[in-house]
Amino acid sequence: MYNLRYHIVSIVAVFLALALGLVLGGLIGDKATSTSQAGLVSSITDQFRATREESARVSDENKRLNAFGADALTSMTKGSLTGKTILVIGAQGNASKYTTQLLQKAGATVLTADIKADAYQASNKGLASVKLTSDLKTQFKADDDLTALAQGFAAEWSIPTTAAVDLQGAEGLAPHPVTDALQTDGIVKLSGGGADINQIDGVVDVALKGKDAPDAFGLTLAQAFKKQNVPAIVVQEDASTATLATAAVEQNLCATNLLMTPPGDWTVVAVLNGADQAPYGTLSGADQLYPPVR
Repeated sequence: MYNLRYHIVSIVAVFLALALGLVLGGLIGDKATSTSQAGLVSSITDQFRATREESARVSDENKRLNAFGADALTSMTKGSLTGKTILVIGAQGNASKYTTQLLQKAGATVLTADIKADAYQASNKGLASVKLTSDLKTQFKADDDLTALAQGFAAEWSIPTTAAVDLQGAEGLAPHPVTDALQTDGIVKLSGGGADINQIDGVVDVALKGKDAPDAFGLTLAQAFKKQNVPAIVVQEDASTATLATAAVEQNLCATNLLMTPPGDWTVVAVLNGADQAPYGTLSGADQLYPPVR
C-alpha cells in the first residue's frame, strides 16, 4: 500500500518475460543461433531474475510498513470517538464487520442498519412506511418515496432527544415514527448500540447490493444524513472490484476505497471527527490519499 515500487516492479517483470518469450520464439524459428542472440537471452534472463528478487524485497518492505501503520493507527485513534454513536449502513459482509470493530476500537458506540429497500411497496397501502410518505415528501421536498423516508429517518436521529430510544420499541420513550415504520415494514433493521441512544453522530456506508454493486438506498441514507450536517463517509475495501465508492463520489459524498489499510482506516475515523468530507484514496477526484494527521 505504502510503496508503489512493488507494482512497478511487477509490471517490469511482465515486460521482461514478454521480451524473453519473443527472443526465444525467434530462436526457435531460426536454428542458426548467433552469439549476440544468446547473449541477449542471457541478459534478459539476468534482468528477470533481478526483478523478481526486487519484487520480493519490496513486498516484504510493504508488509513491514503496513504492520507499522496498523500499530500507529491504533495509537492515533484510540478513544477518539468516545461518546459518539456511529451508524454503519449495511450489516452484511466483511466490510461491515471490520468497520464495526474499527469504530469500537476508537471508542464509538456502533449502531448497525441492515437495509432492504425491496421491502417497500408503494402499492401496499397497509405498510406503515407508505402511510408516511406523502407528508414526508412535502416536508423534505423529496421526489420519491424512499428519499423522503431516508430524510425523515435522518432527521429523527440528527437532533438530540430528551429521552433515550429503545430500539425494541418500548413505550414512553422519545417518538421516532419513521424509524418505527421502517423497522415494522422490514426496510431497516437496527441492531447494537444499547438502549441509551438519543442521537447519531456519524455515518459509515458499506452497503452493497449483491456482490459488487452499491446499494442505492444506502447511498440515499448517507446523503440524507449529510443534509442534516452529520458526518458521513462511504467506504469499500482496498483492491475491491465494487463500485460503491465511485458511485458515492459521483453523488458528491465523501468516500475512500482503501478500507482495511492504515490510510483508509484513518480516513474513516478522521472524517467522523470532523475532517473534510471529500474523496480520498485512489478514487477519481481525490486530492489526498487520506486526511491530514494532526
